[in-house]
This record gives sequence, structure tokens and C-alpha cells, in this order.
Amino acid sequence: MFLSLVFALIFHFWINFFVDAKAEEQKFSEEVSTIKSAPKSKIVAHIWTAVSLNLWIKHKLTNSTEIKHLSDIYEIEYILSNNKVARNSLIRDNMLALNAYRNNIKLDIKKELALSSNKAETLEFIINKFEYNLENAERNLQTLRRQNKILFSARKKAINDSLRIKKELENEFKTWNPTASLEYMEAYIEAKNREDYANTYIILINEIISKYESLNTINKELTKVIKQNKDPIIKWTTLVIPDTWKKYLLELDLLFSESK
Repeated sequence: MFLSLVFALIFHFWINFFVDAKAEEQKFSEEVSTIKSAPKSKIVAHIWTAVSLNLWIKHKLTNSTEIKHLSDIYEIEYILSNNKVARNSLIRDNMLALNAYRNNIKLDIKKELALSSNKAETLEFIINKFEYNLENAERNLQTLRRQNKILFSARKKAINDSLRIKKELENEFKTWNPTASLEYMEAYIEAKNREDYANTYIILINEIISKYESLNTINKELTKVIKQNKDPIIKWTTLVIPDTWKKYLLELDLLFSESK
């Protein structure tokens, strides 16, 4: 009897990780409909089906849309000498985090609840994940704003340096001093490079900040709507809502037009 229960547990975990979700949903529904008539020796296996299915939902929610907390701040000198590292950390990693954040907000809540044997627990897990990702996004925003301050200061210094060096270059060129002219020319190019790099990163980081702020606004409103309508969402009943919530409920597929 014990071995059969262990086998049932392993078998159901294997199904949850490798079988298509739609097929598993149908299988789960069939098992639930027959559980009352099942012999006592099989009831434990049915319970493990429900447990493993909920564990699979939590595994998917936890791992598929996790966003990173990014904390690195770079001086312009580091960006110039380690451009690939800085570019990956400042731009690529934030874009990946934004994509994960957007996927979390687009989560098909209706589908997740349909797959769950404990809808209240699953909905609470979704809310917690929304709130966790919001906290992470806010921390990333703080990092990006600190980074921007450094870049703004670096750009201002680079502009001042290039203006000063340009005057020195013009003076040396007028005196036909080739050695000094070449030195100031190199210094001028270096200052302009610092200015151009700072400008480029400021533009890109400002875009990333804007995306975070936009997603945060949506995330806050969606979380608020879900929290205030837990029972109707779990039961999937009709909601009486303020007009301002309409667009958020439409995104959640909780609100339907008369034609639908």
C-alpha cells in the first residue's frame, strides 16, 4: 500500500511537469468528479494529484516571471573601459527584468485559478507575487535614478572639459605647436567620447525608467482591483465596479462586453 502511494506521488509530479497544461486540467477535472465514488485506497492518490497540481502552479508562478533586483552603479570611466559589462548590466538586464515584469502583469489569472484546487490560496499567491515584483521594480528604479545622477554629472563635466580643451587646442594650433596640438586633440576626443556615452546611456535609462513607472502604475491598480474583489474573482461571478476600473478588469479578462 505504501509503495503504491509513493508511486502515485512520483507519477503525478512527473505529469505536472511534462504534460501539457490543458490535458492536465481535463485530467484533474475528471479525477475530481470521480473522487467521491473512489475506494478509500485510491483517495490518497487523488489528494496527491491536487497537491502536486497546486505545487506545479506555484512553481510556474514563481519561476516564469521572476524579476531581478539590480543594484550596480557605474562611473562613466568604468563604462568607457568596460562597455560590454556596463551595457549588459544597465541595459540588457533591465530589459530582461522589464519583460519578466510585463509577463507577470499579463498572467492569465482565470487559467491559473481554473487549474487550482485551492483558488483562494492561489489568488493570494498571485497577489503576493504582484506585490513582490512591485517592490523589486521600485528598488530597480532607485538604482537607475542614482545611476542617472552620476551620468548627468559626468556629462556636465565632459561638456565643460571639451569646451576648455577646444580653446587650448585652438591656441596651440595657432602657434604651430604640433606636439601640444596632438595632445589636446586626443584629450578633446576623449572628452567628447565621455559626453556621447553619458548622453546615450541617459537616453536609454530614461526610457527604461519610463517603462518601469508605467508597469508599476498598472501593477498597483490591478493588485488593488484583485484585493477588493477576491471573492467574486474566486467564484467568477458578476462584479459591480466603478468606471475607472474598467480597463484593468478588461486586461484581467474579468469584464466582458454584452456581445461576448
